[in-house]
Amino acid sequence: MLRKNWLQTTRLLFQILLSCLLGSFVFLTLSSLSLPLSIVANPFISAFIHVDFQHILLNFLILGFVLAQGINRSIGFRDFYNTSFILSLLYFPFSFLHILPPCIGLSGVAYYLLTRYLWTRHAIWKAAAALLFFGEISQISPSSDTAHLMHVFGMLMGYRSCAQLMLSKSGG
Repeated sequence: MLRKNWLQTTRLLFQILLSCLLGSFVFLTLSSLSLPLSIVANPFISAFIHVDFQHILLNFLILGFVLAQGINRSIGFRDFYNTSFILSLLYFPFSFLHILPPCIGLSGVAYYLLTRYLWTRHAIWKAAAALLFFGEISQISPSSDTAHLMHVFGMLMGYRSCAQLMLSKSGG
């Protein structure tokens, strides 16, 4: 069972990595057309573009951990992509209107999955998730080069997902 879970997580991470390579290629191609960054980093590919190696490494470390956890094991690439797309669509107006910096990277989905994991743990982990949430809210700023609002959106979707799961389990 453990080996099957490890293989499933590894396969998903490999699919995400290939998507990051493809997203970077599309990003570079669109960038060469001198389009504005808010259009180039669009909701279809923004999750799969990264600023540098450290950025993608941190995202993959978090994803590798949270995707292996029970609540997230059933997530496949389609679910992962759909979540990243929805999060990017929610954030896109803020970027397009130059209210907040463009959103690139897998952090929004990573926060979604991390919140799902933390919210199904002991109360201390729920408190940690709440502190993380308010910490991200306090960092939202047009002058920041990090899309903290995307992290907040990911956490809200993760919480909502857990709330739906708990409601369906209780028969409500």
